[in-house]
Amino acid sequence: MPLPLVVIGVFLLRPACIHSDVYETSGNLTYPKELRNVVQSVAASFPAIEKHEMTFRYDESVTSSVMQAQPQPYFLFEDNSNRSYVVKMRPYLTAGSDSMKISELPPEVLSGWLSHELGHIQDYLTRDKWDMIGFALKYLTSQNFIMNAESRADSLASLQGRAEELIQMKRFIQTNDLFEDSYKIKISNLYPDTMQVLRFCEEK
Repeated sequence: MPLPLVVIGVFLLRPACIHSDVYETSGNLTYPKELRNVVQSVAASFPAIEKHEMTFRYDESVTSSVMQAQPQPYFLFEDNSNRSYVVKMRPYLTAGSDSMKISELPPEVLSGWLSHELGHIQDYLTRDKWDMIGFALKYLTSQNFIMNAESRADSLASLQGRAEELIQMKRFIQTNDLFEDSYKIKISNLYPDTMQVLRFCEEK
């Protein structure tokens, strides 16, 4: 899920500090050390993003979703060919007294989530800053636009060979008590289901 961009002022924010005891950098990727294998594996499926700096970081402000993908806050000052991106991740999944670190998710499920977010970022690559602002405004105001944006992200991820992981992620959400019913309903209403993901594969 992309984080709706706050059009006025967001680009003035400083990026969050990345601590070397938790994170590491390899090539264009910065990520939690404990997620090294899955991040590198998923990112390798998206060669179009290799020239862009990508940061995957834990962020406790992420509450309405599990992950959020967006350009770095200073994107208005950069050409889209030099733009950097961040994937913010909720550190824990919780339901009542139960909790699970996101790093404890089954690898194929975590891969599905990351693949969806990188599908969003691949969608952003060809959008200039004004197109990104328009994207944000429409995402904030139109449910149909949200559905189309989420479908496009899954479609782009499927075209990169990540369909099976997307399906595993969707099944995990719908069958796991860590997610409230309201979240499961939102996923069912706004995101492609497993049959649609399979159709993306057929289109490929």
